[in-house]
Amino acid sequence: AMQLPPVLALLVALSLVQTVIADSSALDKLSSQVQDLNLTTSRALEELTTQTRSLLEQSIALRKQSAALETAVQQISEPCLPGFFYPNSTAASCEDFDECTVPDVCHPKASCLNTHGSFECECGLGFSGNGHNCHDVNECSTQLGHSCHANANCLNTVGSYSCECDASNGWFGNGTHCYSLKLPSGMQSYSHTCAILDYAVYCWGFNGGGRLGDGSTTTRRTPVLVSTLDGSDSRKSAQTIALGRVSSCVISLNSSLLCWGANGFGQLGDG
Repeated sequence: AMQLPPVLALLVALSLVQTVIADSSALDKLSSQVQDLNLTTSRALEELTTQTRSLLEQSIALRKQSAALETAVQQISEPCLPGFFYPNSTAASCEDFDECTVPDVCHPKASCLNTHGSFECECGLGFSGNGHNCHDVNECSTQLGHSCHANANCLNTVGSYSCECDASNGWFGNGTHCYSLKLPSGMQSYSHTCAILDYAVYCWGFNGGGRLGDGSTTTRRTPVLVSTLDGSDSRKSAQTIALGRVSSCVISLNSSLLCWGANGFGQLGDG
């Protein structure tokens, strides 16, 4: 084989090296371009994904707006009947409105009852009217309007009434039941008073020494029943009575003598 001169061989070798270097540089440049393209593609995909998501959200929002618009059109074109309402802007059907939640819908002395599509007002006990206007009933104006005793005074109050027995004429009690305690002469002592009513004995006043006969020593401002003289039988039924300063005595229907109260000087006669 023919051998190249050394100089020429060196030139060929240099040329080959330059070609390899050039090819390597081109390969690096191509690799760089590929990386740039990948980065650009990735960014483009991210931007495209963001735009797609935004378009999807806009589409959903538009659908909601469209549905809300349709509901609004329905609520305007198909209004609820009186006593009903759409609970919110997206509701497709009417609901009952509770008018009783509205302040002062009924009179202050009336109660409110909600009904389907409406409501009712009813004046309270002791008042009359249509529920929107209520006025006090004077129960004392007629005998049938109250439960006071015939010998009691009826006192009308707003929405009610009270009964008081006519104490000035000797009637005592709770107003619905009154008892006559008109006293015979001699039935009042220094500190206490007693009277016979339907054969039972009632006493009131100072109760020192148990002179009222109710089993206590408590002073009473209203009549109390003498516990041993309740009128249940002839032995416990009084026909006459006498009062001492600190004790009392009666003669019963069976002619027995019964006494109670202080006994410091043997005034009860019990030995």
